[in-house]
Amino acid sequence: MDGEIKTLNSRLSSSIHARDAEMKTLAGKRNELAQASAKYKELDELVKKLSPRANDPIRFRTVLFLKQPDDGLGPVRLEKKNKNR
Repeated sequence: MDGEIKTLNSRLSSSIHARDAEMKTLAGKRNELAQASAKYKELDELVKKLSPRANDPIRFRTVLFLKQPDDGLGPVRLEKKNKNR
């Protein structure tokens, strides 16, 4: 009976140590992920500052231009163009 208890204690102790090692590994990976996420956010903010019009919805609106025929004769008409610069 004492032998079984010692064996079970030993197995339990090994399992606890393995679990603790796994928890430390996961904590390290979580820390690395948090640092990478912070760096990504920092770079994203820099990109937004450097190209403030990159996501500007006004940039993609349709603009109407007055267009007269090349010969100068005839009515003036409206021409649609997408403002994508």
